[in-house]
Amino acid sequence: MRARPEVFQRYDIRGEAPEEIDSELVFQLGKALGFYWDSGNILVGRDIRESSPAFYNAMISGLLSQGCDVTATGLATTDMTAYLARKDFDAAVQITASHMPPSYGGFKPINSEGRILSNAEMAEIKKIYMREKASAESYGELSEENLLGEYIEGLVSRYRELFDKDLSGLEVIVDCSNSVGCLAAPDALRELGAEVKVINDSFDPDFSAHSPEPSEKSSEMLQEKVLEEEADIGVIFDGDADRVMFVDENGNFVDGDTSLALLSEKYLEVSEKIVASVNAGRTVKDTVESNDGEISYAPVGAVFTALKSLEENITFGGQPNGHLMDSEFVPYDSGSLFALLVSGLISEKDESFSEIIHDLEKYDTEKFNSSVEEKNDLMLRIREKANARGLIIHEKFNALKLDFEDFTALLRPSGSEELIRVTLEGENISEENISEVREFIADLE
Repeated sequence: MRARPEVFQRYDIRGEAPEEIDSELVFQLGKALGFYWDSGNILVGRDIRESSPAFYNAMISGLLSQGCDVTATGLATTDMTAYLARKDFDAAVQITASHMPPSYGGFKPINSEGRILSNAEMAEIKKIYMREKASAESYGELSEENLLGEYIEGLVSRYRELFDKDLSGLEVIVDCSNSVGCLAAPDALRELGAEVKVINDSFDPDFSAHSPEPSEKSSEMLQEKVLEEEADIGVIFDGDADRVMFVDENGNFVDGDTSLALLSEKYLEVSEKIVASVNAGRTVKDTVESNDGEISYAPVGAVFTALKSLEENITFGGQPNGHLMDSEFVPYDSGSLFALLVSGLISEKDESFSEIIHDLEKYDTEKFNSSVEEKNDLMLRIREKANARGLIIHEKFNALKLDFEDFTALLRPSGSEELIRVTLEGENISEENISEVREFIADLE
């Protein structure tokens, strides 16, 4: 039986390279995927990490050894690979460790719908890999094709389906995070009429400008550039550009709930429902309800919003961390598409970004993590105590939202670490509020 099953995460396969994941392991995983997909026509793309070229070649070799015909498209955003898979391929693999530190490598398998695989599907692949089922070899054919133009055309086409007005007169600053975010979004924005300036657009596997995690901290350079250029909006991607966050014209970082709320308002013009992860805040809920819409909640995780959107035939969904999805484009999160669409909101409303945001109902939020030994056991004890005190507002999936009178607290176990993730939300969150919840958890440990 093979070693290192720990590289199988909830939604992808990743680890420290080469300590936890190396080219030999990727080759064997490629064989397992080829066996799982029973040959087929498979697309493979990659990001710019130091390990990615070697992993790219190893993955292609593994797939070819199982009789798969492989189209290698080279550098790509993950949603580009997903979008193209949905159009023309039986499945796809993106070589990426997304927003993880530079030392990490990995990959994301994608099915013919353009969706990353579910936990159950990943478990089946892990079983094939661990039991070494993919042993016999039957060789497929390899071709190389630059499909970037087709993807950019798809981005622009989807924008024009949703907006009548282009982006003429809008100045956009794009922080490419030294990775594949520079491949498509700047050109698509320009094609729609925007004036675009880019920063951190050179490929840098060390991500020396800032972390590949799009956050208020990592967007400091972008905030300064927006102010310096007097731009209308700033856009920042994560390492594989499936996530996107924004900066307004005043250089203020825009939180993910705000972006999710603004886009929900737009999509509810043509739909009755949106999908949101259970950790979406009250701003999203208020906005959806004020537009006579409904939220269908999903567990935290990109695959769950995708599955929910397909199950209930819902077009738009997302999470507060910058994962935003239009299932008619592809049922996978697309930073590049939503860089266009949020810019489109500014152009359509003919107001500044901050003015549009000002119209939303806003709440104070504070987040913290509580390190624990057994997160799932502790969540059960939290539920029992909260239920006894009548604090539970709602319970969805593995998350609890509790009412502490002046504020609410969302508690959920981390998907990958022994942590309870806590989000407090209210008119004004104080240190006393935070201490109250910390003590509530600590009393049960």
